[in-house]
Amino acid sequence: STFYGAFDVGHVIFYTGTAFNFHGSYRSVRTDAAAETNITGPVIGFGTLNQQGTMNIAPEIGGPVTLTFDSLNINGTLNTPDDLIVTGGFSLSGGTVAGPGSLLDLRGNSTFRSGSIHGRNVINHGQASLLSTRSALLSLYDATVFDNLGTLVVGDSSPNDVGWMIRGDGSSVLLRNSGSIVKPFGTGEAALLVPIDSDGSISLTRGALNLGDHAGSGDSIYHGPVTAGPDTLLWLTSGNSVSTFYGA
Repeated sequence: STFYGAFDVGHVIFYTGTAFNFHGSYRSVRTDAAAETNITGPVIGFGTLNQQGTMNIAPEIGGPVTLTFDSLNINGTLNTPDDLIVTGGFSLSGGTVAGPGSLLDLRGNSTFRSGSIHGRNVINHGQASLLSTRSALLSLYDATVFDNLGTLVVGDSSPNDVGWMIRGDGSSVLLRNSGSIVKPFGTGEAALLVPIDSDGSISLTRGALNLGDHAGSGDSIYHGPVTAGPDTLLWLTSGNSVSTFYGA
């Protein structure tokens, strides 16, 4: 199905079909997209986007631009060079966010269950929960930087290994922490197996936490405090890299 005129709706569901193509302007209050969707006209506004299929947003004229969402939930593929601002909730559950050199600005609470992020500068202003597992990881590709300005909570209250972030390739991915990284519960192991640049705090209260670039050669620098409580286990992984601690 191909649309050339303005598309301005409340709630729309893209359920079946080979593809839905939008060459005119696009605006919706809520979009549930399970089929391939291609938007090449100007985007006037998104409210909530629940993305299960593949959505490509690439304006034919102008761009990249900034797209603002009330909430954004992805377990499909969202591919766009545009900057993305999410004012409310964000979730990534087995999906992919791609678009080299662009921003993913998370201003509310967010949940990362699994999936991959390609070429994005992710900025967390609120509380981000890392609930990916050893078998269903959150992977960073194409020099993605995850910039934590708020609170990054790794793991959950289960005894399972929950809260896993890894590098997906050999590019200069980075976890930059200016806020706080906490593992407050759960007896399993969480792992942040990427280069880390931390001016903020890292705190382990329960279970185990693995820090550092396990598979690559990206150095980690810790200027802020790193603390671990009794009956916990802190793994420091460096692979072919160097980890340096300056804080208390």
